[in-house]
Amino acid sequence: MEQLINAILEYSKASKHKGTQELFSFNEIVHNAVDLAGADSNCKIEISGAMPEYYGDKVKYQQVFMNLISNGIKHNNKEQKHIEISCHEEGKFWEFKIKDNGPGIDKRYHEKVFVIFQTLKARDEFESTGIGLSIVKKIVEEAGGSIRIESTPGEGSAFSLLYQKTRLMHP
Repeated sequence: MEQLINAILEYSKASKHKGTQELFSFNEIVHNAVDLAGADSNCKIEISGAMPEYYGDKVKYQQVFMNLISNGIKHNNKEQKHIEISCHEEGKFWEFKIKDNGPGIDKRYHEKVFVIFQTLKARDEFESTGIGLSIVKKIVEEAGGSIRIESTPGEGSAFSLLYQKTRLMHP
């Protein structure tokens, strides 16, 4: 019960917290998130693509990448875990992609994973509040971006974040 109460507080604070607006590099954000995610020796993480600079709330973006990378690690059922983080230009947008080789998610659950308190595994089977991806979606959309999932069972998942270039500044 305490975990659920803390999760509700965390979710409500995600949009109310107005952190310091500052210029930062997504390269720094991604590398910090990788360090904080706690990957062990059976997890390979690759980072590719030129990461742009951005003027915004650095803490919120750190939370987005930290959550997506952590999920890619903790929900992965493979002996050798592999996570790819990339960034590239897509027309008027920058697209960040966090891809893993985990169990994948059936298409019928793609929208459900972003709903608060929704989990795909029974709570007694896997400890989770079901709030992480709902916070990620809230932060991304609050910044004018969008998030989508591409996944096939048995083949892993990829979360794509799209941000308009006008809000981002390339190095």
